Amino acid sequence: MIDLREYYLDNISENDYYYHFFSLIEGVNRTYNVFYGKDETQGFEFLVHDEIEAIEKFRQLCQPENEPNRKEDRCWFYVVAYYLNAHGYIIDQFPDVLRRPPKEPSSFTYGTIRDRAISLGLDDDGTVRWATRRAMVADMTFVRKASSVAIGDNLNKRIQLISAGNSRFEEMEDNEKLREIANLIENLLKENGKFIQPDYSKATLGLVDDNTVKSFRYKIQCFRHSSKESLEERARLTDGQKRFLVDFGVTICKAIYSLVE
Repeated sequence: MIDLREYYLDNISENDYYYHFFSLIEGVNRTYNVFYGKDETQGFEFLVHDEIEAIEKFRQLCQPENEPNRKEDRCWFYVVAYYLNAHGYIIDQFPDVLRRPPKEPSSFTYGTIRDRAISLGLDDDGTVRWATRRAMVADMTFVRKASSVAIGDNLNKRIQLISAGNSRFEEMEDNEKLREIANLIENLLKENGKFIQPDYSKATLGLVDDNTVKSFRYKIQCFRHSSKESLEERARLTDGQKRFLVDFGVTICKAIYSLVE
């Protein structure tokens, strides 16, 4: 299970836009008593199994009958939006809402959705019916953006060649990306069945050497196998660490490619 509130509190920083909602999220389980002041009296939990469940929770919060007005629901809105934004998601029809959600959820769940319905001519003399809003929420398309380090077309072609599913890199989940990065590095470094040792300093100014690449390959080998030990090793990595490995792996692939091609 993923604790979305814990994820927010562990990762938020004061210069992040989402810090606007820190007081709400950090204090969601506290209530005020005239005799004792603020006290932890609530036990609200903000748990989802995976990203798919997080997306469905966001849809649920946007339904007209579920507008997040209670403190618990407002907290849900922001921790779900924060998690999805941190994992690279945008909503096609509303591309800014996950990046910069409004200070009040209803500004989006009522105002923005209603305004879009009117702009599309889906209103009835200025009235947007609940059924229309439900349909618009159901039609929201969640899309995951590409890795923050872009991968070149030549590398895409190489990945496509060695990928059993022939998938484009940007469409893969992080686990799959790391598996394909591991495969690609081996593919680039093997010559006549033996590993070569490029002069990495020519491409990386000494920041990456053979030991760096070996250590990186060892770190991501668990994504190539499905043994119990490999699965446990994957589980110990956070989502943020996986995204770092993806970005670093793409950089290593580009460096090797520039040296061997």
